[in-house]
Amino acid sequence: MSQTCNLPEEANLWNVHEAYTIVATQRGARRDFQKKLAMKGVEVVEFDMLNPRDVMSYCYDRGYLSVLWECGGTLSAAAISARVIHKVYAFCAPKIIGGVTAPTPVGDLGMNQMTQAIDLIDVSYEQNSVVPYWLPVPALDRSSYKSYLI
Repeated sequence: MSQTCNLPEEANLWNVHEAYTIVATQRGARRDFQKKLAMKGVEVVEFDMLNPRDVMSYCYDRGYLSVLWECGGTLSAAAISARVIHKVYAFCAPKIIGGVTAPTPVGDLGMNQMTQAIDLIDVSYEQNSVVPYWLPVPALDRSSYKSYLI
């Protein structure tokens, strides 16, 4: 999912012989690059207004019940706020970046107090492996937390 389709020209992601790839983007973004991706077998889907809920509706309509979002803090915050994320896998690199403008795993969710924080459930930690974290769904409001996996 990339609003401007500002993606690398060369990437393993474009090798669709290994795994099918869909790029969701804003209508009209980098048309020449979209054509290059299509020639490699990548499916490019344009949206009038690109947002996580519409992209997930598209994926659901295509029969995808599990989608991996590999993203930064801004997109993860939008997806969580849109209530389309049900399970989180956090990968932490052995590096630290500090500073007010440093990238974070989740962008602004509008929470100003620790009492507003989303509590993860069934959390476990393992070194060098994938560990799922379950998000309460469907609301960000603590009073109506429910947990389920779609």
